[in-house]
Parts: sequence; C-alpha cells; structure tokens
Amino acid sequence: MLPLLVSMTVPAAEIKKSPNDTRSYQSLVLPNHLQVLLISDPDTDKSAAAMDVNAGSADEPRQWPGLAHFLEHMLFLGTSKYPKADAYQDFINQHGGSQNAYTAFDHTNFFFDIDPDQLAPALDRFSQFFIAPLFSEDYVSREAHAVDSEYKAKIREDGRRLYETMRETYNPDHPMSRFSVGNLQTLQDHGELKIRDALINFYQHSYSASRMRLVVLGKEPLPQLASWVTQYFASIADHPTTISRQMPPLFTSSQLPAELQLTPIREVRTLSLTFPLPPLRQYEDNKPVQYLASLLGDEGKGSILALLKSLGWASSLGAGVGYNGPDASTMQISLSLTAAGQEHINDIVSLVFAYLRKIEEGGIDEWRFREMAKLADIDFRFQEKVPPINWVSGLANALQDHTAEQVLYSSYDYHNYDAQVIRQFLDYLTPDHLLVTLMAPGLSTDKTSRWYDVPYSYTQLKQEQWQVSHPEWLQQLALPAANPFIAEQLHVLKSNDSAKPELLQQQPGFSFWYQQDTSFGTPKADFFVNLRSAKTNDTARDTALSELYTRMVEEQLNTLTYPAFVAGLEFELYRHIRGISFKITGYNDKQSVLLDELQHALLQPQWNQVRFDQIKEDYLDELRNRKESMPYKVSMGRLSERLMPSFHTSAELISALQGISLNDLQQFVPAWRQQIQVVVLAHGNLDQQQARSMAEKVKHAWLDKAQPADVPRATIDALPAGYQENISEQGPHKDTAITWYWQADQDDLKHRAAFALLSQIISTPFYADLRTRQQLGYIVFATPMPIMDWPGIGLVLQSPSADAATLTTRVDQFMQDFRTQLQHLSNDQLQTFKQGLMSDLSKPDQTLYERSNYYWREIDRGAYDFDSRNELLKAIGTIDKATLLTIYDHMLSPQQRRALIVTA
Repeated sequence: MLPLLVSMTVPAAEIKKSPNDTRSYQSLVLPNHLQVLLISDPDTDKSAAAMDVNAGSADEPRQWPGLAHFLEHMLFLGTSKYPKADAYQDFINQHGGSQNAYTAFDHTNFFFDIDPDQLAPALDRFSQFFIAPLFSEDYVSREAHAVDSEYKAKIREDGRRLYETMRETYNPDHPMSRFSVGNLQTLQDHGELKIRDALINFYQHSYSASRMRLVVLGKEPLPQLASWVTQYFASIADHPTTISRQMPPLFTSSQLPAELQLTPIREVRTLSLTFPLPPLRQYEDNKPVQYLASLLGDEGKGSILALLKSLGWASSLGAGVGYNGPDASTMQISLSLTAAGQEHINDIVSLVFAYLRKIEEGGIDEWRFREMAKLADIDFRFQEKVPPINWVSGLANALQDHTAEQVLYSSYDYHNYDAQVIRQFLDYLTPDHLLVTLMAPGLSTDKTSRWYDVPYSYTQLKQEQWQVSHPEWLQQLALPAANPFIAEQLHVLKSNDSAKPELLQQQPGFSFWYQQDTSFGTPKADFFVNLRSAKTNDTARDTALSELYTRMVEEQLNTLTYPAFVAGLEFELYRHIRGISFKITGYNDKQSVLLDELQHALLQPQWNQVRFDQIKEDYLDELRNRKESMPYKVSMGRLSERLMPSFHTSAELISALQGISLNDLQQFVPAWRQQIQVVVLAHGNLDQQQARSMAEKVKHAWLDKAQPADVPRATIDALPAGYQENISEQGPHKDTAITWYWQADQDDLKHRAAFALLSQIISTPFYADLRTRQQLGYIVFATPMPIMDWPGIGLVLQSPSADAATLTTRVDQFMQDFRTQLQHLSNDQLQTFKQGLMSDLSKPDQTLYERSNYYWREIDRGAYDFDSRNELLKAIGTIDKATLLTIYDHMLSPQQRRALIVTA
C-alpha cells in the first residue's frame, strides 16, 4: 500500500550527507503535500520528531499581537483523540523524553524526543496537534495568563528590552515592527470578536499540510518510519491557501541613518551597527554576508576588536546576520563596551568604516573564500552527531528553504566564489544605511517603549560625522593573514582503543590519565588540565584574585588563539572550586602548539594596567548584575551559596574586588602556584607517545618549581534531620520566585536513584497543577538537585501574581496532595517511569567532548572505575514504591525533613 500513499520519494543516495554520518535518510511527500524527511539511526539513544510550520508572527492579524505565539501554547492543551490537557506532556515525560516549541517571525517549530521504543505512540499524540486540537474555552482563558506570565517574566531582561525597542525603529508597516509575544491586553476578546475564534481561524488558515515540514528520527528502518508517518500525518488538512508575504521595506527611505539610544536595567554597555540588506536565501552558495562577517568579526592581530581592546574601549565584538526574513535581511556588528568606550562612540563607528574601506580596497580575495570553504569542508567531513531533538528541529526549519537533497549540506556549501556578489553586499554597508544602537546607563532619553517601558531616544544622523579623531590608529588595522592553525594531518588512528582511561603516571602532585578513542571517526582529541590550589577559594579575596588571573590570561591569549578557534581548535580556561582548569579541544593536529602558548601565558602573564582595569570593571558589573537575574535564577543561586561553604556571595566578592590592585594580583599568582596538584586527561585521536609528550610539558611547567599538594574535593553542608530554613532574597523584579529544596538523608546510590526517580514522577503533575490549572506562572518545574553528588530535589516556581507566602503555601499543599497520587501509583506506572529515566540516563555520548567531560567528572569525584552511570542505573532498577514512599514521608515530616525554602 505504501507506494500508493506516498506521492514522491527522494532516495537516500541523493541526499548529500557527511561521510561521518552513519544514519540513513529518505525524503517523501504525502498526498496532502506534507513534506517529510525520515532518518533511520539503529544506534540512537532517543527517537525524535519535529514539525515546522511556515506561519509565525508575521502572519497573525494586526488586531491580535501575539496570536501566533498563543496558538503554539494552545496546541499542547488537549486534542480530540487525547483530550486531557497534560496527556502529551505526561506521556513524553514518563518515557524519558522532553518536548517544547517556539514561535518565530515566519515559522513555528514543535519538537520532542523520547525512549526509542515509544516513537509510534508519541507520533500519534504529536500528529493530533495538527489534526484536531480542542481549543478548550476554559484553557484558552487560562493559557492567556500563561503567555502573560511569560511576557512579564522577561520584562526586565535587557536582551528582550533591546530587541523590542529596536522594533519601534522599523517601518511601522512592516510586521517586524509589531509586538509578537502577547499578553493579557492583546489576547482578549474585542467585543463580539472572540479570541478563541481568532485562534481557530488563524489555525485553519495557516496550519496547512503544504506549509509544514516534518522530520522523524527513529531506530526503525526507513520503510517502517514511512509507514508510521503516513498512518499518523496523512490526515492533516491541506487548506487551499497561498502564502502572501509582500512586505514593505524594513526601514523607510527617510528613517536612516539614525541612532537609537536606550537605558538598560543591568550595568551593561552595548553598541550595535545595523545595515539593511536584500534577502539572503538566493545567495546560499555565495555566502556574501558570512564572508564579510568573518573579516569584520575577526579578533586576531590588526582586527577592529584588537585595536579597541588596546584603547580600553571594548571587550568583545561579533558580526553576522541579524534579521533574516523572506523579504530582507540585516548585517549586524555588535560590541560590548567599557565605560571609557561609551565616551568614544564616534571613533568606534569611524574605525568600523575605516576597516570596511580596507576590505573594499584589498579584502575581497578568492584565497580567503577558499580558506573558508576548506574549513567548512573539514567540518562537514568530520561532522559529529548532535542530540536528536536538536537535529530534527533544525532540519525541519531548514527544509522550508532548502531541498531535501541539500538540506544537510547547505550551510557548509562554499563552492561558488563570486566577488561581484560580495561587493554588491559590501556596497550596502555605508553611513547612509546605518542604524546605530547604543544601550548604556545614564543616557538622555525622551521616549518610552510601549510594551517594555524602556526609556529611549531616536534621532537622525549626519553622514559626515564619522571621522577618526586620531588618524595614527588606522595604521594598526590590518586584514587577517592566512590561518596557520588549519589542520593538515587529518588521519584517524588505527583502532587500538581502550575501554576506559588508564592512569599512566601518578606521583605526588601529579596524575595523568589517557585513553585513545577513535570511536567517533574524527581526528579530534580533548586535552584537559586541572591545576588545583588550596588558595583558589580560601577567602572571597582569593576567589576574586583567581578569577582576575584567569580572565587576564584569557584576554592575553585572545588575539593569538582566535585563528585557532576559527580552525576548529578551541581552548577554555576557567576557575572552579578546587583551582583553575584549561581544556584544549578539537582537531588534534596542532594541539601541542596551542598548549605551549596557553602555558606560556599562564606562567608568564602580561600585567597590563589598561587590560586589568577593563577586566576588573567587567567582573564588578557581572557581580552587580546578578541581582537583576530572573527571580528563580536568583533563588537557585542563593541556594548554592547557602549549601557550599566554598561559595562566596556577590556582595562578599564585590567588597573584596574593589580593593584589589594590579600589584595585588602580581603578588597573588606566585603564591597561588607554590603548592599545586596537577591532573591531566588526554582522550581521543592521540597516540600514547603524543599524549605523554604533552603531559610531560604540563608536569614540568607546574611542578618543577612548586611543592606537590593534595587538594580535597569541596563539601556540601549536610542539613540535620528536622531542619527547615527560610531564606528571602530581595530584588527589583516584580515577579516572585520560590525554590523549595529537600536534601536526602544520606549520600549514597540508593538515595541518588530515588531522588532522581521522584523528580521524574513529580515533574508533570507539579507543572499541570501549579502552571496549567492554577496559572501561578510560566516558569514551573521540578528538578533533581544533586549538589556535589549529594542527592536532593527542588521544586521551582516563578509567579507574576503570587507573593512568597502564597507560593510557599501552594507548593506545600501540592506536596501534601501528591502523597495520595504517589500511594496509588501502580507497579506498571512505576516501571514506566523507571524505564524512562533509565533510558534518559543511559544514552550514549554523542561526541568525543561529551565523553571527555563525563570522564573528567568521574576523575574529580574519584570514581576511577568510570562506571558511576551504570551504578546509578542499577540502583534505579532496585527502587520500589515502598522506598519512594518512605523517602517522600521523610520529606514531608517536620521531624525528618532537611529542607531549604529560598524566595526571591
């Protein structure tokens, strides 16, 4: 029957995929014109599916701002076949899956993953979103409050405030100028025009099979996946509608050049330069904006950023596509400024235009394009897997603009160098096509944005104002040279892999772990180093100094190592509880060279006063801004501070940091290095000789002139039985949040397993009750909280309407009521939850880096059998309902519970 049901099939051989991709692909079109991409992966740890609908906020009626987003929410709340509002979420959660959706300007994307054995029933439930949603009158009213809560939860986020204020500078006739989140003001009845009717009309008009792209990934063969897709999705209606998106220009001819200034909530200073461009989708194989962005966003010697950093004006710069719509696009250059940089906007913008002139005069070269093509080809050749849920979601959206044959390859395709096209786009990057957007404290404003109450001003600019005040600065600008870090040796070692890391060397203050691992088929390796020092976090001052040290070194290395980053060779340097670590990841060919540069900078840092002042200012701003985070994040952060003796509060760190000078840092670093413990992990496409050579460099660099140390692992504050503490954090946000944390009686496998399982079982009922039924807020979740591996569970809720006392009462009532639900949990239901959790925890590593991080955590906790995951899975298998009830009763009992309640 299948050939009769499927109107067109694209054979897998015609879909261009990476040589490292072992999955099978097939494209088909159902009789209702639904385009489908099937992916068979017998080894997958999760099955997944995504539906992308070519309808978004651009398509909603003007009188209903946020309707597309509201519709996305409503599809989760019951269908004719599965009418319970939490039926879909409950099924996905029980079987170890996750689900979500998002609404964009021109599309809406729904996606889930699940235990591979449950794909068919999950597809059945998922397909009903697009066949027969209920749009229950009761839930229409309730979910409007949820959308409003989502809107209010992010009303103090500066990124959202900036994005929404920029909308007010666009052509008011363009859909991008409209509010698209929605709230109670916009999602209500208009007289006889009912919001429910508007939802149904929009759904019936826009959610047509021909506007949808479905991607399904499962362990089954392609014919079986095709059969399921036909069975479940062929009945989606294909309404005879046409997509009409004839839009006016994003900016009118009289709007630019202009400057938008707005004030932030946090202590941040950002500058962005926006240039309107033609639509990009017809230039997919020319990549003109990617080419220009690679030059403008360069961070190496001679770059715009390198010059601005030397002047103390900026800390970061990025360039790329901003808006990318069917009608137009924008190029955006974004900078993070220092306080000094805020005073030199004219010079900064002038330097950008000076660099653009350099590109025009000598920067459009075929060799540069071919270098980008070579890097893209290497990445495509050795493409690593991404989580199935991300893979299907991205591909479903990409299928709106690309054929199935090219959808896996299009972003890597640099085959068509066209200097004329690049120059055509460069010609748009001129002063008369510029919107300058400055967000910084203390700006003079005369307007307030409608939906986010952002103070701002908008003024026209004169083109002739962009003149560099010091022409000698121009001599420091230069286009990037050929990249010396591009990997040349790309062979994968012959299979001689060991099952787990081996301890090749151990002596006082030093241990070296090694595993050759070529199972991912890539010429990549991970080289991790942990430099443990007891002085890292002894006091708040030590913590601040350690953080300044890592940031100074990272900044020193940036210009040198940026080409390595572009070439797929990265490093990460960070402070942690026991010391400072660095990780070198990516193509292994030139890792030893990067290691030498990294260690040289750590051992011989350049003490530059301008750089120190800039980094200290950024760190202070970051600490001060923590109080402006969303309340639920504040509450969870305060919980960690309370439980971890080695954590210092933001106030303590700010106080310590304010008195630290560059001289203090210079004196601290040698003292920090006097007693040290070094742990090394080499993992991946490195033979033992290469790994030993790199490890020896590390050992001698740090231990030849230092005393070996043994730095113990950090501990958690174990709460006594019968303990409950209430902690209140006052903040500026209008929402209120609660994190209610229960700590296990013991730190053992049984309790780790039981608390993880309880979190799995509680998750959906907690969400359904406090979010869907009671409508207390948009952010509602239960989560395991194994802090330093000590088992715990947290219930988290942020509300725009309830105060701390109300949230505490409601969460407590839920916990009391849920006792009955847990009591009546059947053995079959419990087994389903256990299987779902075990499926989630037992998923194989997707990438080398993911596996390396697992090993790294095992080494840190002293689990040298590298088997903690399997031990936990075994423990979950032994948990019965009686055990869960005993633990749950301890959580409820005033005499037995160990709890913290943090409100913010």
